[in-house]
Formats: sequence, C-alpha cells, structure tokens
Amino acid sequence: MRVAGLNVFWRGSVIAAVALGLSSCFASLQPLITASNAATPLSAGVVTEYFNCDSDAGRLVGCTGYQSRSTAKLSVKDGVYTVHPDPNPALAKVFPGGQVNDLSFRLGRVSGDLYVLQLPFGDTDASSTSPQFVYELARLQGQTLFLYEFSCEQNGDKTYVRSGDLAKISDVLMVPTCEASSLDGLGKVFADRVANGAGPDEKFVVAPAS
Repeated sequence: MRVAGLNVFWRGSVIAAVALGLSSCFASLQPLITASNAATPLSAGVVTEYFNCDSDAGRLVGCTGYQSRSTAKLSVKDGVYTVHPDPNPALAKVFPGGQVNDLSFRLGRVSGDLYVLQLPFGDTDASSTSPQFVYELARLQGQTLFLYEFSCEQNGDKTYVRSGDLAKISDVLMVPTCEASSLDGLGKVFADRVANGAGPDEKFVVAPAS
C-alpha cells in the first residue's frame, strides 16, 4: 500500500492516507520487527522531510531535486522511534491547531545500509485476521534516511510466494496485498527492488536537537 511512508505522520494516521487514494502494499498480521530484533541506528533529534522530485510522484508535480516539506522531533525508546510533528498552520483546517498525531515505528536491519520500516496499520488488534502492520524500505546514510515506497505487484511478486519469501498475495485490504511472515523474506523482496534500480521517494535528515 502506498501509504506515503513516513509522510503518513504529517497527515495524522495511516487511515488518513487511505482516504487519499492508494495502490497496493506490503503487510503482515503479526509484527515482523519486535523489541528483540529492532535496530536503532538513528539518533534522537529534529527530523526534516524532503520529497524526491525525481520519483514518479515528483515528476507529476514538476519539481527538481529534493524539496523540503516539514519538520518534527524524533525520539527513541526501547527500540521504538516516535515522530512528534511540529505544528503546521497549513493543516489547521484539517487538524486542530495544525497539529497531527505522533507516529511510532520500528526499524529492522536487512543488510548493509538497508532497513525495513514497520508502521502500525491503524489501531492494532490482536484478535484481527487482517494485516495490522505495513512496511517500507529505508536506506541509511549517516543520519539521513532514504525511504522507498514499494507497491505489491499482483503478478510479478508471485515469484516470492513460490520461494517462500512472501506468505501470499491477497486483496484483504481491498488492494493487492503482499503478506509477509518474516523480516528476512521481506528484506529479500525489498533489496531486489533496489538492485533492479528503484529509487527513493523521500529522505529524512536527522539533526541534533538544539
């Protein structure tokens, strides 16, 4: 599901992003990243979001390079990162005071500088039979996180189901949904996307808090 990656936190929630129109997603019922395998390579601080104008969406907009969008505070505790968005007057008509909700996520290392980013899909429910978490790929260079927002390919990703890297492809979220059951398997799918030339959609630069 193209949840606009961490851009979700500027909009308030994953559910808010759904209303904006999405394609397909990578998801899981149970968390693939927990306290036992979470990585914390980023430091706490102030994070600035930059939109990649060379991405598919960027080319539609017609901008060039990376375009700064918003800022937030980033904290980390017990393997969980939490983004605390700064008030944005432009959002005041949608969110009271222009303040959207905090968003928490975990990172799991795949290999080298590649990490899987795990986001809760709405309010997680242990009794649910629908996916509760969605995933993006992150590449870390210093304190800059490049985010890749991949779509589940209904036909092309069947190869990964046959190899066991994905559990199945369903339409449980009303869009093609690549369901994963292991971090290693999902990491293989994402790493192959990058090896085949996929570029980042956004980057997030973390600086020390002043």
